[in-house]
This record gives sequence, C-alpha cells and structure tokens, in this order.
Amino acid sequence: MEDASPALEVKELTYRYGGGATIHDRALSEPKLVDVSCSFPRGSRVLVSGANGAGKSTLLSIMGAGRGGERTEEEKEAGKS
Repeated sequence: MEDASPALEVKELTYRYGGGATIHDRALSEPKLVDVSCSFPRGSRVLVSGANGAGKSTLLSIMGAGRGGERTEEEKEAGKS
C-alpha cells in the first residue's frame, strides 16, 4: 500500500520581507505571499508560473528551506528524530 501523504506540502503560508538595508529602515514589507496552500504528490512534476514579482521564486525558496520561517511545534518535534 502506497503512502498517501504528499511529498511536499505548504499550508496557509504568509510571507513578508523583513527589514531594510540599514538599521534606520527595518520596517517589514507588505505581505508578498498570503495564505498560500499547496501539496505535491511524490513523483509529480510542477509548473510554477506568474507575472514578474508575483512571488514564484520566494515560494520555491521557502519550500526548499532557502528562506527562514516559523515552524510549527509538530514540525520541530518531527525534526528531532
């Protein structure tokens, strides 16, 4: 029997860029990704398309752990093993 759980899943992701280049400009940006949810079955191929600045690279970077984000307690516990 195959495992029905997705190989990769994102639930209700909201992301904004933090801080500016100098200490005097540290305000957070407006949210760039808002409540994004998606899941991908193992072995699937995915096309991500959209306009320039839509957040494609940001989403893929977060999903590939290239950008930090808060992890749930469940994710933290799973990472300990």
